[in-house]
Amino acid sequence: MKKTVFLYAGEGTHGPATTADIFKTSDKWIEMEELLRETLDLDLVHLWNENQGSHACPFSPLRTLVSQICLADLWSQWGYTPDIVAGHSTGELSAAFDAGFYTLPQILALTHDIGLAAANLDGRMAHGWVSDPKESEIHVSSINFRHRRRGVHVTLSDFPERVDAYLAEKPDFTPMPLPHPWHHPAYAPYAAALKPQKSAKIESGRFISGLTGQWETCLPATHWQDWMVRPIDFIAAMDTLKAGNPDTGFTVIEIGAHPVLAPGCRGLGDYIHVPSLCRGEPDGPFIRAQRNKLEAWGGAQ
Repeated sequence: MKKTVFLYAGEGTHGPATTADIFKTSDKWIEMEELLRETLDLDLVHLWNENQGSHACPFSPLRTLVSQICLADLWSQWGYTPDIVAGHSTGELSAAFDAGFYTLPQILALTHDIGLAAANLDGRMAHGWVSDPKESEIHVSSINFRHRRRGVHVTLSDFPERVDAYLAEKPDFTPMPLPHPWHHPAYAPYAAALKPQKSAKIESGRFISGLTGQWETCLPATHWQDWMVRPIDFIAAMDTLKAGNPDTGFTVIEIGAHPVLAPGCRGLGDYIHVPSLCRGEPDGPFIRAQRNKLEAWGGAQ
């Protein structure tokens, strides 16, 4: 029997054409709309419409969280309740909520605070292949996946002039639409200002952190301060998933507005990967087609 895994993508997956229509079909949308209005004095519809297609903080992480919680709710309604959750970069916030570390009001407030902190720095990000991340000339914000011939796929983040100069010399790297240097040590003073937020304790074998690359049953009060300044190691997280379930197959559902995490699943062996949404595809028909694929492969486990 396969275990169901929800992988939550990070920033950058939504685009200008990503509407809120599919997310509003989840009851979680209404719940979050009310909570944001009551606790943070934010209008979710206004926030969405005014920032559609933008990856600028402080609101982009909140939009990502809201959309992912709604997508996860839809998949769960269809019978795909995750046994294991993990997130890449900002996707770790949604995964932490799904795992049971925080209540919905807590994760909304935490994500909003992280967005406010991240807005303090301007930066550039890019992704591409390197032979060794430790030898990168500029900051590596995440180690994404490995390839037998191409090496290691990484995401770089740094100040604009440094990334622009790097891209001029490395045209094989692809610039990203994120205007902040996520997971950069320069965030230290702003991360330190975040309110410490110790999590609840959950059962083992439920949550893998992209920051530590390990199973976690409780997140320390300074987890998100560390998360803001340290690189994400998604390769380690996926290796941990496989090592902890050596004889198990996986139904991997990517939770996000565009599939980016599929290459990280290649080492899992017996697995099925489906995305939730894809840029350029109509949201409703696309997610229903992915659901139909899973049912054809054997249905919810």
